[in-house]
Amino acid sequence: MPESEILDRILNRIDQLDGKFSGKFNNLNHRIDTMDHRIDNLDKRFDKVDDRLDKMDKRFDKVDEKFDKVDDRLDKMDKRFDKVDEKFDRVDDRLDKMDKRFDKVDDRLNMIYDQTVRLTLGQTALKIDINEIKSVCNYLNNEVARNTKDIYVIKNEKN
Repeated sequence: MPESEILDRILNRIDQLDGKFSGKFNNLNHRIDTMDHRIDNLDKRFDKVDDRLDKMDKRFDKVDEKFDKVDDRLDKMDKRFDKVDEKFDRVDDRLDKMDKRFDKVDDRLNMIYDQTVRLTLGQTALKIDINEIKSVCNYLNNEVARNTKDIYVIKNEKN
């Protein structure tokens, strides 16, 4: 085969391959352009999101500042509560001491009550005894008075 025929065949084959590759490259180029367009759209969207995130960052900064203020206030409140807690501990100690004193007073009152009950029972028995003695005295006085009348009458009858 002559060289020119081989060259023609090679050129023909190159043209065929060029046609196939051109179509594929054009298709690939189109796909790359589409992807590039989509990437541009995404970039625009990300830019919008980035502005929004900046605003949110500023808001978070403001919220952080407010929380810092609240934290300071809470620290002050915590110190106040510690002081109040100490005072309550002292009051609790005082109340415990008072409770013990009331227990002692209660014991003493119970002893006084017991003694009062004993005295009352003794007074009641004494009153009963006194009433019996009065009754006997009255009886004896009546007997003496009656006997005295009898003696007076007898004396006067003899005279």
